[in-house]
Amino acid sequence: MVIPGISGSLLLLILGEYENISYFISAFVETFNLSLLIPLMFLGFGVVIGIFSISKLVTVLLQKYKSILFGFVLGIIIVSFLSLWPNITALSMPMLASTVISMCVGFLVAIVMEKI
Repeated sequence: MVIPGISGSLLLLILGEYENISYFISAFVETFNLSLLIPLMFLGFGVVIGIFSISKLVTVLLQKYKSILFGFVLGIIIVSFLSLWPNITALSMPMLASTVISMCVGFLVAIVMEKI
């Protein structure tokens, strides 16, 4: 949630917990069973603690290792794309080309915005 391109739902998908959290939320909305709030409260505490600790860590890493951090974030984004699209071998050539072009345009925009 702090690093662009890495959302909370993406992290839940990578960790395999997205379905569980979705179940707790939908079951709570349907039944108003307060025992279903316990896992959601732990998730909320983790999110708050994670946001503060990761934002501090990112600040320190940006000051000391800016290019390495950008490479790391880029790697996470590429790997998350591959994990979210399991049948990547079935991509059509136009779709693959538009993905690569979009990624290049995104890099150019990031570079231009950094120099402004």
